[in-house]
Amino acid sequence: WDIAKAERQAGNFKIQGSGAEMTKLAMGRMWFAGLRQKYDIRFFSPIHDEVVFSIAIEDMPQAIPEIHAAMTAQYAQMSVPV
Repeated sequence: WDIAKAERQAGNFKIQGSGAEMTKLAMGRMWFAGLRQKYDIRFFSPIHDEVVFSIAIEDMPQAIPEIHAAMTAQYAQMSVPV
């Protein structure tokens, strides 16, 4: 059981670490894009591989494409789209 657990943890480590890094990079891109200043938006929290916001309805058409672009930007040298 301990060996199987260690094998699962070793595989998941890179996947979860990469997911966390991608989320942090996306949050940084959103910060530097000035979304909080441009829109009526409130950031709540990153949850696993998601970033949770509350956005005013009138700002959604402009804000969502910018958030999407930040979340799907190329990561490292990946050839598969995020």
